[in-house]
Amino acid sequence: MKEHLVSLAAYNLWANKKIENFVRTVSEENGNLVQKSSFPTIKETIIHIWNAQAIWLDRLHNISVLTIPGKDFMGTTLGAAAMLVENSNIWMKMVDSLDENKIHESVDYKNLNGDEFINTWAQIITHVMNHGTYHRGQLVTMLRGTGLTDLSSTDLTNFYREKAQ
Repeated sequence: MKEHLVSLAAYNLWANKKIENFVRTVSEENGNLVQKSSFPTIKETIIHIWNAQAIWLDRLHNISVLTIPGKDFMGTTLGAAAMLVENSNIWMKMVDSLDENKIHESVDYKNLNGDEFINTWAQIITHVMNHGTYHRGQLVTMLRGTGLTDLSSTDLTNFYREKAQ
């Protein structure tokens, strides 16, 4: 199980680095261009992924989350992508350091509405990595909406293929 979770965290980091590289070619105007998606801009979508990762990281470490971490972020789209990659590095190191017993431990936490839940470390790690994949798919569509058509895939299969080389 740990090997699988480490692989997912490595994939998340790899894919978020690709997003950061894609964003380097996007003007700030296009990063803030309103589009139809879960979040209205490329920048806000990146901030959402970063926020979710940060919130779940705090929950795993028994830190009560009362506010959204990037709520007041005033930086650029590229700055948001850099923060996402930085947070993804933290996830990678944390997942890699876990022992097999910890992965199966339960975590009690409250969501932002104060509702209480219990999940295992493995369930939370899997959720966070899957959540990022979902929104990265939206980001690729949004980036294409700004005229970027030469985007390489962030699919898990491509991560495995690159890793095997």
